[in-house]
Amino acid sequence: MKTDEAAERKLFEINYFSSVNLSKAVLPYMLKQKSGHIVVVSSIAGKFGFYLRSSYSAAKHALHGYFESLRLETESKGIKVLMVCPGKVKTNISLNASTRRKVKIVPTFFIFFGIAFL
Repeated sequence: MKTDEAAERKLFEINYFSSVNLSKAVLPYMLKQKSGHIVVVSSIAGKFGFYLRSSYSAAKHALHGYFESLRLETESKGIKVLMVCPGKVKTNISLNASTRRKVKIVPTFFIFFGIAFL
């Protein structure tokens, strides 16, 4: 409720748009070769809301909506889409989630977003 709009937009840029944009960049190559795997690491928060994580959960829910639809659109073309949803992981993210602190958000989607050309 207290998250400002700029922080929410940054969450969506990192947690949603980065994965979508990367998949759009490689999808033409996969379609041309009629095969490929897109693996997206989401979160259990993409399936269920969590207390004090409304913006994060919203971004992860958006991932599910996009990639579940993409799976249906591309499965007949040889493209497989897999969503990975880890459960709670103990990190300092909860400490850094406060909008009162100035925390640099570092995109980690390069580590978690997997693409395979087969």
